[in-house]
Amino acid sequence: MARLTTQSKSLNLPLEDYLKALGKNLEEVKKEYAESAEKSVRLDLILLEIAKDQKIDTNDKELLELAKVSSVPEKQMDQLRSIMNRRKTIDYLMGI
Repeated sequence: MARLTTQSKSLNLPLEDYLKALGKNLEEVKKEYAESAEKSVRLDLILLEIAKDQKIDTNDKELLELAKVSSVPEKQMDQLRSIMNRRKTIDYLMGI
């Protein structure tokens, strides 16, 4: 919903007018967002399971090297590890 509001504001349109331009109502957009979120969660769960099955992981050395280059704060290291594991899993799947 926040994304929808941001998009309408960036175009200087009231939300209702923005929805009209899209040819949709608020309920349709909410349904689309819910479906998109569900697909995203399903994909993440599938990738996590594949990573687990294939023993795909980012070791601390790799994590620290990337953190240095990208200036990632220490409190975001778990998130960075997750992103790296996801990328490695996708790379693995692309190589099959």
